[in-house]
Amino acid sequence: MGCCLSCFVQWQNEPLDAAGTNAAFASLTSDINEQSGQPSKSIDEVAMGFIRVANETMCRPIRALTQMKGYDAAAHVLACFGGAGGQHACAIATALGMKTIFVHRYAGILSAVGIHLADIVQEAQEPAAAELEQQQLSGLRGRLDGLAAAAVDSLRQQGFKDQQISTERFLNLRYAGTDVAVMTPWNTDSDPAAAFAAVYQREFGFVLNRPVVVDDIRIRATGRAADLPEVAVLSDQVIPALPEPALVTSTYFDGLGRTQTPVFMLDQLQGGQKLSGPALLIDNISTILIEPGWIATITADHNVRMDVQQQQQQQQAVEHQQTMELQQQAPQSLAPVG
Repeated sequence: MGCCLSCFVQWQNEPLDAAGTNAAFASLTSDINEQSGQPSKSIDEVAMGFIRVANETMCRPIRALTQMKGYDAAAHVLACFGGAGGQHACAIATALGMKTIFVHRYAGILSAVGIHLADIVQEAQEPAAAELEQQQLSGLRGRLDGLAAAAVDSLRQQGFKDQQISTERFLNLRYAGTDVAVMTPWNTDSDPAAAFAAVYQREFGFVLNRPVVVDDIRIRATGRAADLPEVAVLSDQVIPALPEPALVTSTYFDGLGRTQTPVFMLDQLQGGQKLSGPALLIDNISTILIEPGWIATITADHNVRMDVQQQQQQQQAVEHQQTMELQQQAPQSLAPVG
């Protein structure tokens, strides 16, 4: 279809096998034309049929979470991720009547970025089985200090610096004669009995006049992940002209056929620059397709926002209204199966 220009295989710089793909689709198209009994379709039309099916498959769960629950998807922004997510975003937004798309600069590796940003938690717990009394507190502090030292050391071995590590201390407390324990945060300078009573009152609406038992002591050490690198923002308010496209490729669009489409390298674009579709934006982790009727804006922090243009928006609104009316007339046909 002209949207994929490279493939991550072995050395991550080898071209796709266009000849092999065309040959396979030519054979498939021949079989379809022979057996369908309908006007013959081109290879591009058959391939676009597969893409439409894929797009509709992705639209269904979005509709299930919005329209099936009384929310209009068109009132929201479509956030897409995945290396190929940006290639389907305009088509899916059009099908759902959505007017704006947001593509994060790390959309192609968003799951990996999430893992990178996630805090690492090291927990340790020991039984206590003793009544909470003032003379017991120093012993509990000492045991918690030992657990904290071991947890912090474990995080250091994973590469965290001391300034990235924080610790929390807990006592698992309950009233004597009850079996409902409450894990109570304890700042070792505070009164744990008062903290437990406050948590118990909030949870259950009352407190008891009974001794408090310490079932367990617990430590949680958290290693805070490094932030994402900041993107340099130009102080100059003048938005530079677009660079020359890296190349121009032939891309197939439904209703337009083959269209000459400029290809831009995303890392060469700057905040504030706008590109009207059709166009392709490419970087090392994803490909974004700007379909005709859409305009993309590079944000200050190098994300991509795509908005439907006025003429396309009017047509989209009519099609979306027709879809909503059909759903109201025949809701049983839209019920999820499975």
